[in-house]
Amino acid sequence: MPCEDVRIPLPPDGEQARDPLYAFWVPVENPEAPIFLYLHGQDATRGKNLEHTETFHECGYHVLVVDYRGFAESFGKESPSEAKVYEDALASLNYLTRNFPSNKIFIYGHSLGGAVAIELATRAEAEEAAGLIVESSFTSISEMSALRYWGLLQLLPVDFLLT
Repeated sequence: MPCEDVRIPLPPDGEQARDPLYAFWVPVENPEAPIFLYLHGQDATRGKNLEHTETFHECGYHVLVVDYRGFAESFGKESPSEAKVYEDALASLNYLTRNFPSNKIFIYGHSLGGAVAIELATRAEAEEAAGLIVESSFTSISEMSALRYWGLLQLLPVDFLLT
């Protein structure tokens, strides 16, 4: 499976430059093939879930799989947060729409990445993506935290703590 390292620029934070996101671009021979923006789960990285990437590639799709800030090589100087993960997904979609026709781009999210994909689809313009695919996910990060850690977090402002 061919795989290229890609760096996705993030917009500056005021006047402060940011480290780029690290991603793998996995192209197929057909330049007209659809593209999956693959947003991975919490315990994954761009290199850890290669079986998903490989499956998409074998089905004839280009794949861009990105590490959010705080994951693998995109660790940088910033800690991960819900807001930053959404911003990273939007930067990744913008990278694709600058380089490819948006009617070929599908947002795919797995687990945590599914909630990120849903949020990205609500923020994206209708013409920026051809579709949304979500696997084994939930509707929001804060809802999942409240369910999973109900006893501990029911008294805490989960939404505030995650952003």
